[in-house]
Amino acid sequence: MASNQKKTTSSSSGKGSRPASSGKRTAAQSGGKRTTGGRKTAPQPRPIRREVGGVVCLLLAFFAAFGYFNVDALFINFFCNGLKGLFGYGFWLMPPALLAAAVILLFHRGRPVRLRVFSALFVPYLFGCFLHLLLVKENYTWGLTLMKDLWASGVAVKSGGALSGVTTVAFIQVFSKVGAGVLFVVGMLVFAMIAAHVTPVDIIDYFRSRPHPEYEYEEDEEELPPEPVRRRADAKAETAARRRAAIDIPMDEPPMPVKQPEQPEEVLKPKKESFFNKIARVKRPDEVLMGTDAPAEESAPEREPVPAPVPATAAAPAEPPAPAV
Repeated sequence: MASNQKKTTSSSSGKGSRPASSGKRTAAQSGGKRTTGGRKTAPQPRPIRREVGGVVCLLLAFFAAFGYFNVDALFINFFCNGLKGLFGYGFWLMPPALLAAAVILLFHRGRPVRLRVFSALFVPYLFGCFLHLLLVKENYTWGLTLMKDLWASGVAVKSGGALSGVTTVAFIQVFSKVGAGVLFVVGMLVFAMIAAHVTPVDIIDYFRSRPHPEYEYEEDEEELPPEPVRRRADAKAETAARRRAAIDIPMDEPPMPVKQPEQPEEVLKPKKESFFNKIARVKRPDEVLMGTDAPAEESAPEREPVPAPVPATAAAPAEPPAPAV
């Protein structure tokens, strides 16, 4: 009985202790979260790896440029001879490539720069391969002395150096000279565009959006045509202008009426005869009986008609005797 009681008490105490411990843990966890949530996290410092790399590339470009002038110094000789032995003719583009890498690293503005820096430094390598293909006439064969010979000629800038020369020899055997040259040129263009962050679409848009100004030709006295030719041209221009003006009919307004020449009122308006006319138009009784057409005494025509000429051979008609009244 005692053992059973101990088990029950221990079990009850264990059951009661578990939620207590769990409650403490949750409280601690919640308190820890609150404390972490209440605190303000300090801003992370901006990394300066790219800026440091940009400064290093800028200094290397500065010292590599002394190799153009054959400056005698320990570091300059070591650095420049190493670049010449590796790339040969490609050493001429190494200072500009290092300068481009420095600009990319210093002015990155948060954009990815690894591919661009690699592309900028890869251009001298391909340039050395291309010039080795064009300028070197000596046939290098594979052997143990190939790297040594290419290194020596690369230091003297007479080949593509150890890296560029070996690559050129391998590409000639695989793709021939023409194929290797095409691959080297295309590779240089592609890596240069990647380094400059330029796409073919940007190049096409640039050439399309360029302004096309109209060229203004200045008339010089020597280039002017002779005087008669100019006069003929001016005359032709004047005649053409007159013809255009003659056939220029306005479509918006009706044509203007044509003015006729003024005429006197007597011609336009005929004279009106008065109602009381002085000219007798009815024959008198004696004229009717006698059959004569003598004009009336009181007739006074304004215009006397001209009598028609009578021929001489014609005889005058005999008048009948007057009847007795």
